[in-house]
Amino acid sequence: MKTFLIFGFLICSVAVFGQTAAEYNQTGNAKHNLGQYEAAILDYDKAIQIDPNFKEAYSNRGNAKHNLGQYEAAILDYDKAILIDPNFKNAYYNRGSTKNNLGQYEAAILDCDKAIQIDPNYKIAYNNRGLAKRKLGQYEAAILDYDKVIQIDPNFKNAYNNRGFAKNNLGQYEAAILDYDKAILIDPNFKEAYINRAYTYFSLGQYEATIKDCDKCLAIDPNYTLAKDKRATAQKKLNEQPKPKPKENNNLVLFWLSPNPDIDNHKTYETQTIKIMVRAVGSSNITQGDFKVMVNNREMSCKLGERSLVGSTFSTDVCLNTGNNAIKVCYQDNCTNILNVGYQPQKPNLHILSIGPSFPNLKYTTKDATDFADLFQGQTKLYNQRNINVLKNDKATASKIKTEMSRLKLQYKGSVVSSQDVVIIFISSHGIVLDDDQQVRIKGADYDAVDKEATTVAFTEMIDRLDEIECKKIVFIDACFSGVLDPKLLASKSETSQLEVAKALKILTQKQNGWTIFSSSGNEVSWEHPDWQNGAFTEAIIEGLKYGKADYDGNKIVTTTELYRYLNLRVPKLNTDKGFPIQYPQMTNNLGELPIFAY
Repeated sequence: MKTFLIFGFLICSVAVFGQTAAEYNQTGNAKHNLGQYEAAILDYDKAIQIDPNFKEAYSNRGNAKHNLGQYEAAILDYDKAILIDPNFKNAYYNRGSTKNNLGQYEAAILDCDKAIQIDPNYKIAYNNRGLAKRKLGQYEAAILDYDKVIQIDPNFKNAYNNRGFAKNNLGQYEAAILDYDKAILIDPNFKEAYINRAYTYFSLGQYEATIKDCDKCLAIDPNYTLAKDKRATAQKKLNEQPKPKPKENNNLVLFWLSPNPDIDNHKTYETQTIKIMVRAVGSSNITQGDFKVMVNNREMSCKLGERSLVGSTFSTDVCLNTGNNAIKVCYQDNCTNILNVGYQPQKPNLHILSIGPSFPNLKYTTKDATDFADLFQGQTKLYNQRNINVLKNDKATASKIKTEMSRLKLQYKGSVVSSQDVVIIFISSHGIVLDDDQQVRIKGADYDAVDKEATTVAFTEMIDRLDEIECKKIVFIDACFSGVLDPKLLASKSETSQLEVAKALKILTQKQNGWTIFSSSGNEVSWEHPDWQNGAFTEAIIEGLKYGKADYDGNKIVTTTELYRYLNLRVPKLNTDKGFPIQYPQMTNNLGELPIFAY
């Protein structure tokens, strides 16, 4: 979907040889508007040379680089603008748009969060955040953002179009069409709304309406390939539709064989698919293709397994929705009685390994581990069994940490841990990088500088052990990792060095099938304080989960994405409140959004 980039202007500026930074910025904007992005960049360069603190010029130069596809370079310019003015909402918004283009949707959401925090009525930030959530499959949450945009500006056509798209993804086709209608009413030449409505009509099997909307698109833009292709597909479907058959089998009776409605009506299943069997009595002239399976008054859209008709017995697999499913099978105008069955996914078991070695110069690592484990003791809404193992104080040696990681692997092979389960690892310790191998490591309670390798656990070692466990895995690391790369590079504390550290950590975690959240990034320090009785990272986790402060959609369930969003806002705030340098949690994710805590 289309996003916007916001440009900045400055009225007064420093002048050099009669030309001001503001004038260079303005001429750069003019060239940018003409699509002359390289020339615009040269003008922004001059503006910045004259005034190195010209935040608008950095942001505008980032926009030009964005439009050239130089996304990483654009982000560095937005970073600089934010460094100059931490409340520069346009730079946060523009950086979020660029991260969307890079597929960094969680990071884009965080930037939109910050822009909205600065300006709660910043409608395009809500819209952009909705786009990122939709890309993550968070359709309901995206709709809430579009609702907010429309509340702020009832004539924002893109919000209606985007909300319709999200509703279409949820299968809410009629509601999606109403949103597209509204977008088209605001702008009768809004071709994107026409093509989206055409796709929705197609999903409903309304091919004539599909063709009509495609024709409208082509009237607006004769070269619109999407409209040409969808029109051709709809016309083909229309041509393939059989002519209406005369009504037959009026005396046909359909009745259930399986499930048995006398026994299984209102039964709840833990598997999402069930096999159904129906017998047709009263005619020998029946065909498999004329059977329809209706679930909650809609024809079943999922295609699971094969349908079969053996004699007069029809069978197929039915995919269930969470909650109640009113199922009936129809043949022309004849239908079975409604069978009501429920679907409630089987709860996974939760396996937690919480690790907190004790150190003379860290007061709260063991308490961090204990408090984190205690959070999940009563988690019965989302989980069946909770197997919690706390390894702390002197028992949390490097060898013991490795042993417990290996134990989880053996439990998976022995079916104690299943593929449906959730494994959470929490570690509060010192981080270290050895000169010999430049690997990120965790210190055990037995850490000895004489034999660093034996008394630390490399992050890659942990991942190698966890990688064989094919279930959902989440790793929380509350430690600092100064010196991940070349110490001379990190000593500069430049933006580039921090970017390289982030890349290094991403490489380390790319094998992990799940979430990994670090308490800090690059050369930052993880902080603790007596007022918290925890590290800042752990304190924010407790707030976000136990007290529901990370529950952004208000459904009493906290997901991994919500928690990370909260941590990224809350941990820096905890730092600044105590006068500490800021730490920014860092995340890698190849699992998607996962509900982890109910409060």
